[in-house]
Amino acid sequence: MTPSRRKLLSALGVASTSLLSYSGTGRGAPPSVPETTWSRTYATKGRYAGIQTIVPVGDGYVLAGNVETQTYQGLVVRTDTAGRVQWQRAVSGSPSLFTAGARHPNGGVVLAGTTNVNEQVHINDEAPLSSDPWLVRFDEDGDIVWRRTLQPTAGSGGISSIAPMADGFLVGGERRVDRDETSRPWVASVSTSGHQRWAKPLASPDRQGGVNAVAASDNALYAGGSTKPATSDDYGRSEVPFVSSLTADGSVQWTYTADEPKGARIADLSPDARGIVAVGNRGFSYDDDGQGWHFRLTVAGDVEWRHSHSTGPWNWLAEVAVLDDGYLLVGTRERTPDKSRENGPRGAWVLRTGPTGQVQWETTYFDGQHSTGDAVHVLDTDAFLIAGQTGANGNRVGWLMNAGGPEPKNTSDVSISIGKFIDQTPSNADDIAFGAVVGAGTVTALQHVFRDD
Repeated sequence: MTPSRRKLLSALGVASTSLLSYSGTGRGAPPSVPETTWSRTYATKGRYAGIQTIVPVGDGYVLAGNVETQTYQGLVVRTDTAGRVQWQRAVSGSPSLFTAGARHPNGGVVLAGTTNVNEQVHINDEAPLSSDPWLVRFDEDGDIVWRRTLQPTAGSGGISSIAPMADGFLVGGERRVDRDETSRPWVASVSTSGHQRWAKPLASPDRQGGVNAVAASDNALYAGGSTKPATSDDYGRSEVPFVSSLTADGSVQWTYTADEPKGARIADLSPDARGIVAVGNRGFSYDDDGQGWHFRLTVAGDVEWRHSHSTGPWNWLAEVAVLDDGYLLVGTRERTPDKSRENGPRGAWVLRTGPTGQVQWETTYFDGQHSTGDAVHVLDTDAFLIAGQTGANGNRVGWLMNAGGPEPKNTSDVSISIGKFIDQTPSNADDIAFGAVVGAGTVTALQHVFRDD
């Protein structure tokens, strides 16, 4: 029997909704908090899965992330507008990850991340350096068109973000050339065929760190992330956030940094003709759970406004989406635990702000004991998709939720399993190892693997 919306909302456990004071323009009532319309899960037969990016294509979406069956694999799912699977792929081979994606101008998508990941590298100084920045293009039917690694010499690195440009893509992440050099923030320009045009480090050799977000506008290219001293092994306290404005050839026009006493990091960027909006997190050293962070820079790099956001004992912002009259911020927050638990359940944390960052409403969508908000796609002013992972008792599956949008015509299969995966290993894959994913849905864990330890 098709469940009613009331039963569906009850099953999802939507909670912690608070409508804050509205400081809009006086053009009517403040926007209301969208209810969950539908929720779908993916890769439920794996031991672990998550979705890290939503790429709108045609009459649906490409979701990319990871799944662990016998090993980690890159998860790619093509859905219709109601989240129902049309095709799915699991990229097999050496451990790899997908963390970001973008539409390709000639059809299909380009997914970005890291391949040839060797976890021993991060705990054994004698192991050879491993991991490569990685791009894979899929066509509309889910077949691989090409794949590229952007590592000309032995080293380690990966891609965290990708943004389309007029004649290609801007990618960013981190890169380490050899053991005598730390992993540094790194950006590269690639053609629509995935060939690297130029690559630039964004920190001096005495700093380590990475780029978490890249963006492109008509006026500039942007990269944001954080750095800390090359000799530092602490988490959070010594991280310095940065946003850099770049020219078309990768030259730095200006760099904004902030002196935050307990560290800060940029997680996502959204540009327009007047500048750039950044979201991230601040004050997350060992002795502080931190706050979400939201600010705007002009095209010259000056701060126009900034706000901090905090709800519950722990919260972390991951992405920003632009609305007609403001912004939608998405991340993950923790509900206050009861006396029997060290940590409370986590849910997808969503804040709607006005054009200068004041919160109009915020809410947390809980599904089970653990849900994350890792990616967002706006459908219209009052509707959006959130992707991440959800589960309980150690089980994690890919998750896509629609809030405020129309109900699908057939809701009898609200929660679905991908079932049997189709491995995608091209016949000419001997020049690079191909793809198992190391937790795209666990963005924080991945940052720990590559950045924080």
